[in-house]
Amino acid sequence: MMISRLPLLRTLVLLLTFGLGSALAEDWRGFLGTDHDGTSDDTVPLKWGGDNNENIAWSVDLPGHGNSSPIIVDGHVFVTTFTGYGLSRENPGDINELARHLLCFDAKTGKEIWRKTVKARQPEDVFKGYIQEHGYASNTPVSDGEHVFVFMGKTGLLAFDMDGNEKWRTYVGGESNNKRWGSASAPVLWKDTVIVNASDEGQALCAFDKKTGKELWRQEASSMSVVYAMPRFIKIDDRTDMVMRVSGEIWGMNPDTGKLRWFAEHDYPGTTTATVQTDGKRLYTFGGFPKRATVALDLGGKGDLTNKIAWKNEKNIPASETPILKDDRLYWVDGKGFANCLDTKDGSQVYKERVGLSGAKIYASPILVGDNIISFTRNKGAVVYATGDEFKLLHTNVIDGDDSEFGATPAVSDGGLFVRSWKKLYCIRK
Repeated sequence: MMISRLPLLRTLVLLLTFGLGSALAEDWRGFLGTDHDGTSDDTVPLKWGGDNNENIAWSVDLPGHGNSSPIIVDGHVFVTTFTGYGLSRENPGDINELARHLLCFDAKTGKEIWRKTVKARQPEDVFKGYIQEHGYASNTPVSDGEHVFVFMGKTGLLAFDMDGNEKWRTYVGGESNNKRWGSASAPVLWKDTVIVNASDEGQALCAFDKKTGKELWRQEASSMSVVYAMPRFIKIDDRTDMVMRVSGEIWGMNPDTGKLRWFAEHDYPGTTTATVQTDGKRLYTFGGFPKRATVALDLGGKGDLTNKIAWKNEKNIPASETPILKDDRLYWVDGKGFANCLDTKDGSQVYKERVGLSGAKIYASPILVGDNIISFTRNKGAVVYATGDEFKLLHTNVIDGDDSEFGATPAVSDGGLFVRSWKKLYCIRK
């Protein structure tokens, strides 16, 4: 069965608007959504699972594991997995058998439409240490409505059309950082280019022609090491900058060339995984190791903007998760089971409350649906709570019968909440 093509008029609208960050409301086209901010105005069930699997519209078994997030394009769900190696800590198997898969499902029914298998390029990182926490399919795809672009680390960046035909693949790099944590960053789209954070593969940001896969520019820097964050495109002054936090600095770049327009130094080098958030006037960044902080920067200008750092908070810092930004507040659930809320005006703590899930681990980022936050833990279900200056827990939801890990950020489309575990893909819908 082939995926139906978009009508011509709708395709033209998408081509004209997507480069500016606009898309159809029902689509969720990349990590943290089409606009990469983790928010949706849709309506989805806030309670699900339990003994009766309430509001579980459908579920399908997945081949292999993965922590990449699903994306939804024109009524179809795309998700990646890996097989052949690294499925068990006790018996990882033969690394030469490692393969990754891109799968396409009907969003209404869960019926599998097609799958494509890509053999891993060797040598790959051995399944030990922190790579055991996320595996070999942690890079969320991105789509422009005509193609799905999938970053597979050392195997490269690949483009598939909506019928599953591989259009091109390009090699990004085969290096590993000294921690050998593997690949995790998600590709993003800018105009006619696909931009990849190839921190692990080559300590570089790279841009490729989305039609041909030809490399257009590459910017390398040692401060890109152990940086897994996805860049964001932010309107600043009379231009759009590509912005991300790296080890010891925050960068604003020209997305057409990768050239640095501005930077700000901070005192927190080391690992960065969370994507920056912005309200258009101020930037909020997260990370560092072993010393970590949430750092806010006032936007505007070029060159050295270190003196525009507005505040720092060393006590409330997300780990891998990207916080939700809403109404001058940052929200997230941390790996110790606390719901955190910061005031974006000065970085002060609004609240820090236990969510009641002892032993919960966090890998996924929260999403905001309407005025409610949904945050999946890896091993204790998902918490749903309301935005506001007091923590208000609405529901704790557990999907019965799935004891695998939920490390992926969910997606929202057309009244459905889509989430994947290491075993299955689910659609939660009334």
